[in-house]
Formats: sequence, structure tokens, C-alpha cells
Amino acid sequence: MKRRKGYTAVETCAALGIIGILAGVAMPTLGNMAENARVRATAHAMLVSLAHVRSQAVTAAAPVTLCPSVDRVVCANRSIWTGGWIAFHDRNGSGRRDAGEGIIETYAADPRVLVRSSAGRRAVTYRADGTSGGSNITLTLCSAGNPDVGRRIVVNNVGRARIEGFERGKAICAG
Repeated sequence: MKRRKGYTAVETCAALGIIGILAGVAMPTLGNMAENARVRATAHAMLVSLAHVRSQAVTAAAPVTLCPSVDRVVCANRSIWTGGWIAFHDRNGSGRRDAGEGIIETYAADPRVLVRSSAGRRAVTYRADGTSGGSNITLTLCSAGNPDVGRRIVVNNVGRARIEGFERGKAICAG
């Protein structure tokens, strides 16, 4: 009798079952990867905005402010940056956009990434010498879907911004 090439129905079902189990195990990991990528992308966009604002302040030899904004026109008077942010020439150094102060850039943040600044610091104003003045500001970026996924951006008084990751097991974003 001649042996036929191919797989039996039982072998095919067993292979599909194994593939299904492996896919089920991999799905949560893929979800975390997507959340982590969103948070990283928003953190890098914020870091680029901070560098651009600092550069503009030094180039213009005048204060430039980065602040949270929901409508991309005026600063929101809150420490939640989730809606996005604007950068503008802050001629009077008030930290709020007034008439005649031109917008340099706007950013519409991903609503799946929660962004908030440290208490008492609702904006970052760079001076003509590139310093940010006041106290350090920490911007915390968290995945809306997983409180263990996040980053921090710290801007020191000299104006340098850096990104920090979270330590495993510390749910900084919970609550």
C-alpha cells in the first residue's frame, strides 16, 4: 500500500490547538508592548517640545512657556496635560498666554496616555539663558490601561530634561 503525504485531521487539530494556546499566552504581552510604545512616544514628544522651547527661549533671548492646553490656544489652569500642550513666546513671563503672544507649537496628546505635572508647577517657562527657574518639575506619564506602564520627565532648574522609567512593582500611576 502506498503512503500518502500530508497530515491527518487529528494532527492538524493538535497543531492548531497548540498555536491557539501560544497566541493566548502572547496577547497580554502584545498589549503591554502597545501601551509601553504609546507612553514612550508621548514622553519623547514632550522631551522634544521641552528642547524646542528651551532653544526658542535662548534664540529669542526672551521667556518661552510650555503649558497644558485642551484647545491648543490657551493654557489650562491645571496640572493635567493629557489633552495636549502649547508653547508660546511669553513676553511678560506670566506663564499664561496673553493677547499678542504667538504660539510656537501645539501638541494633541494621545488620550490613552495620562500626563500630569508635579503639584504647584502647571507650566514650564524657560528664560533667555535656557534655565527653567523655580523648583524642579516632574511630568508623570501613565498608560490609561495599565498603571504599571509609565515614564517620568524631570526638568531641573538649569533647564535640562530627562526621562526616567518606573521601578517594577511600584504602581506610580495607580489611584
